[in-house]
Amino acid sequence: MTIALSICAWIIAFLVGSFFGILRTVPNRFLSGLGTLYVELFRNVPLIVQFFTWYLVIPELLPEKIGMWFKAELDPNIQFFLSSMLCLGLFTAARVCEQVRAAIQSLPRGQKNAALAMGLTLPQAYRYVLLPNAYRVIVPPMTSEMMNLVKNSAIASTIGLVDMAAQAGKLLDYSAHAWESFTAITLAYVLINAFIMLVMTLVERKVRLPGNMGGQIMYEFDWSSIVPSLPYLLDGLVITLKITVTAVVIGILWGTMLAVMRLSSFAPVAWFAKAYVNVFRSIPLVMVLLWFYLIVPGFLQNVLGLSPKNDIRLISAMVAFSMFEAAYYSEIIRAGIQSISRGQSSAALALGMTHWQSMKLIILPQAFRAMVPLLLTQGIVLFQDTSLVYVLSLADFFRTASTIGERDGTQVEMILFAGFVYFVISLSASLLVSYLKRRTA
Repeated sequence: MTIALSICAWIIAFLVGSFFGILRTVPNRFLSGLGTLYVELFRNVPLIVQFFTWYLVIPELLPEKIGMWFKAELDPNIQFFLSSMLCLGLFTAARVCEQVRAAIQSLPRGQKNAALAMGLTLPQAYRYVLLPNAYRVIVPPMTSEMMNLVKNSAIASTIGLVDMAAQAGKLLDYSAHAWESFTAITLAYVLINAFIMLVMTLVERKVRLPGNMGGQIMYEFDWSSIVPSLPYLLDGLVITLKITVTAVVIGILWGTMLAVMRLSSFAPVAWFAKAYVNVFRSIPLVMVLLWFYLIVPGFLQNVLGLSPKNDIRLISAMVAFSMFEAAYYSEIIRAGIQSISRGQSSAALALGMTHWQSMKLIILPQAFRAMVPLLLTQGIVLFQDTSLVYVLSLADFFRTASTIGERDGTQVEMILFAGFVYFVISLSASLLVSYLKRRTA
């Protein structure tokens, strides 16, 4: 199921993402703005919120006959699959769109001008000249997007799809072998992503460059429960922000250490850092959360003799996010360090500084200044990903909104409201990132 979902979703992501990526580069402000709107809409709402929106909200907004057919007549497994496929495909398409846009804009302008000068129309120039070269440029980042899509498919288990992540829970229920169950599923994800990396590496070597349905909406919205629920929603938002801030601080600190270790000339240290980063980047975040909540605490309780009665969900989530995000912060910081001229390090050593002093006083400050926009962008992604603590039944903002919706019979409204709040906060942060990019350019 995971493989089928990933393949179908990737086809949608590739086609839709390529289409909107092209729109963002055409010399038409309306079409370019349409592509920008798509990207901002799908990129600034957490994926788990989009899953629930596609499964619970969209059917309510469809024409009555189609909505009833989807909810009452269609097999539940097909409902889960279609909702997950569309959600994953359109969410990933926003990221593919940015990759395609960046690749097209990175090509020399002479290629487009030459194509037009030879009599090709603009669509023909894109089809025969720009897109073939652009796709060859973005094979490495597209590999990362394919791997992310496979990992994100684990979130589909939250709406009922029986994928590998859901199978792990079933194995745990029926066999009581937690360690073996989660190890097997984790290894399966690692093997799938390793296969993707192998195939795309071979591909890279080969290609490296020297319609809307109408109808009346029958659903009647009821927003009356939002205002009385604001105190509870704010409590959930506080938990979300606690996890975000903790993971950002610890993730950057640990990520900085990993980045320095990866650049070390001492091979075992560099290998450890590289293995850490590759392992955490190959495992879905949902699985990392479950590992730290179900497996690691039990192991520590047995070793340290801790009481199993303590509620460790918040601490487990903080640790899991910190360890997971450190792998991504590490790569950002490593790129920043490698962008600094070697002459600066040599000059610092010539002045009598030790290697660590030059790293602390010269290299890292400049690397952080150059990477601030990327670090903040990763922080936005982290803020959205915190909604995945839903799988731990932790009362963060999204879980609180969903619970209130179930209690009051306003689940559609609460999911839409939660998505709107995430969108506003993420969009505001994105505007801040854009401002900092202009300042640091």
